[in-house]
Amino acid sequence: MTLQTKVLICGAGPTGLMMACQLKRFGVDCMVIDSKPGIVKESRALAVQARTLQIYEQMGIADKALEQGTAANKIKIIVNGHRVYEVPLQQLGLGQSAYAFLFVLEQNKNEKILYDHLKEIGGDVLWEHSLETFTQNNEGVIAIADNNSGEQIQIKADWLIGADGAKSQVRHQLQLPFRGGTYENIFIVADTAAEWPWGHDCLSVCLTAKGFAGLFPMRGDNRFRLIGTFPKQFIPSEVTDFSQIQKVVQEQIKVDVNFTGTNWFSVYHVHHRSVNSFAHGKIFLAGDAAHVHSPAGGQGMNTGLQDTYNLAWKLALVVNGQADAALLNSYNEERLPVAKQLVKTTDRAFSVITSDNWFLKIVRLHIVPPLLSRVLAIKKFGRFAFRAVSQIGINYSKSILSYSEHNNLLQAGSLVPFVKINSKIIDEHLKFNGFTILLFDTLLRDDQKQDIQNSFFVKFEFLDVIKNEINEEAFKKFKVKTSALFLIRPDNYIGFSSETIALADLKKYLIEKIKLAVKPL
Repeated sequence: MTLQTKVLICGAGPTGLMMACQLKRFGVDCMVIDSKPGIVKESRALAVQARTLQIYEQMGIADKALEQGTAANKIKIIVNGHRVYEVPLQQLGLGQSAYAFLFVLEQNKNEKILYDHLKEIGGDVLWEHSLETFTQNNEGVIAIADNNSGEQIQIKADWLIGADGAKSQVRHQLQLPFRGGTYENIFIVADTAAEWPWGHDCLSVCLTAKGFAGLFPMRGDNRFRLIGTFPKQFIPSEVTDFSQIQKVVQEQIKVDVNFTGTNWFSVYHVHHRSVNSFAHGKIFLAGDAAHVHSPAGGQGMNTGLQDTYNLAWKLALVVNGQADAALLNSYNEERLPVAKQLVKTTDRAFSVITSDNWFLKIVRLHIVPPLLSRVLAIKKFGRFAFRAVSQIGINYSKSILSYSEHNNLLQAGSLVPFVKINSKIIDEHLKFNGFTILLFDTLLRDDQKQDIQNSFFVKFEFLDVIKNEINEEAFKKFKVKTSALFLIRPDNYIGFSSETIALADLKKYLIEKIKLAVKPL
């Protein structure tokens, strides 16, 4: 049997499901295959950052996520079981996002929400089908998938997305190096109830000379996700139940805690690796297939979701004949630096938290906790830290798609700031499946708007921001003094900015940078 689709997505984890949802949003036919029988049962990754919730809001699924998870409004750092330092997350993120907290929602629940949404908009997953082989040429990709009964199907696609995790079959068949390493320590993860004095409204990090443990609050009475270092006196293969090492973990973190009702436990190694390119002809890698790193900062699942969120609108324009395929070069250009920087920073942070080096132990126990709590209390540093961890600070200013005619404006490549425009949060204005032209204190005539619309095969929405008391904050956050024009990409990043309303320059940008196809005269 031979099936045909525009885009074949290998992997139905969060990354692959997000890709399918976004392609469907833009009207692109796609197919998802996965060797699993369905959504994973284990909780796995669980931190959902503010940027991900903003994307969920644009998709109309944020409320479903918020109903099922738990918000951690602060971080508590507990040193040797008694010294406690607090970092108030809500205070750090105030005015920067509608989601100024760390949101805890297990991976399987994220997958269920995305899968339900995919089915609602006309998509599905071909479960229990493993990618066996594929070939590519200038026309596309021909893949062979095998179901659990040994039957094979051939799938012809114009494009292939490898979103099939750290052991990616797509990456392996492309024979791509996955450079990096594996941490020496072995780690434990458990979903468990915990009775202890430190509350259920925060992320708690317990540090001692013998190791560390992080407890993330989960929905349910006193339920937590525990992540920690595996006790060295045990052999991992001989520990099959958390109860076997529970007391040692308690002694290791020096906290008076009673773990009860553990319903999932695992032992694992942590890796930090990345490919050198996300794009290979007609094939793109995303998520763990392209980069893996330590759990420090809760970045992993969120980064994969943003990979495909960045790629989908570009691929949709190309598939729909609205832009030249050269636009797709910007995916690797924008997302590879993010992945490499993430691997580097999480590696450093994780090394400090887990190292047995005597000097790093002193840093971990006596320098970092008090310094962190004091520095983050300073508004400027606190806001920077929230932007970094929440991923709203990711910037594409060096991308070929970013062009600013005037340096004093909010620069192209920036994510649109959290602000109200005409009494509505800006995200509510940007649910449009196309480009938005944001006009500050200037009005385009109807014929000017029509000229832009008639020049290209894509749709534009025009948003006028008049200078008044209601929009004063918007002028400030976009750094506009008099008038300005901003082009907002479908992923809510600024592509073009100018103080002059030179529509010829905007059209030139759309042709030369975004590579939009021009309608014939």
